[in-house]
Amino acid sequence: MNCRHCNHVLWNLPAPASGAARVCPECGTGYTVASYEFVPGQVEFHCPQCDQAYYGTSAQGHLEPPEFQCSRCGTDVTMERCALRPVGGVGATGAMLQLPLPWTEPGSLPARWWNTVVAGVKFPSRIPAMIGDRDLFGSAVAFLALHVVVSSVVTIATGLAMVLFSALMVGAAGGGGPFALPAFPGPSIAVQVGLQLAQVAIAPISMICVACAGAGMTSLIGNSFGLTFRRAFSIVAFSSGGFAFSLIPFCGALVGLVVWAVGSSIAIGAACPRGKAAGPIILGLVGTLLAYGVFSVVGIVLSALLAL
Repeated sequence: MNCRHCNHVLWNLPAPASGAARVCPECGTGYTVASYEFVPGQVEFHCPQCDQAYYGTSAQGHLEPPEFQCSRCGTDVTMERCALRPVGGVGATGAMLQLPLPWTEPGSLPARWWNTVVAGVKFPSRIPAMIGDRDLFGSAVAFLALHVVVSSVVTIATGLAMVLFSALMVGAAGGGGPFALPAFPGPSIAVQVGLQLAQVAIAPISMICVACAGAGMTSLIGNSFGLTFRRAFSIVAFSSGGFAFSLIPFCGALVGLVVWAVGSSIAIGAACPRGKAAGPIILGLVGTLLAYGVFSVVGIVLSALLAL
């Protein structure tokens, strides 16, 4: 249960005074308990006077009835004046009703991809709650692979256009036309075109490996509070919506990587207990940066060898 504006944890806050509105203590944004949905029976609603615990048993995990007299002290209890805590042994995320993750919902593949991209860009802090306690590692790999391929279409098309343009220029050299250029050594046109088309497979594999590196580093610290490698990878993958900015010609790839890094950091932070997010976020960013650097160096070396 987090503030929808600043993501501050709202569990276990003191009950507001009678007639007073509930507000986030971090940013002052108002909220109501009724606007959140919980797993039935997994949240304790505590009497503001004597702290007697009651359980939300409605379909939304709310109190039934929403107003009654406390059985211990006789105080009038309303859901909006209770202090809320997850039942002992239940994680904060596990107490929330599952938010829909578009990728795992029914619908066409393009719609599920696009809606997940939008969620990753607009609401990265909600990604952990959308995943919940499910192991979605395989689904995360599939989504990230498709997302990278779609987002790389413009980059691949631009590369092919440059190769074909170079071929026309070199071909003109033989005819002595106005655009004649001297022939130069290097891979054949067929090889260059093949390398560009190979990005359809190379790009998703490399980005999946980069995400794995970041998730692995994140889990070094995060594993102690449930942020395992598989969960961290799922969070990083499903918060990669910003990578769609790669569709912008020329500068899009850099913008996409930056927005993805910001989104995944916010998502990882939302999956960590308050005050413990810095370590996993920093390690995750270091891991992804190192892995991306390695893949970039390997690509440069291979390009240089092919040009010989």
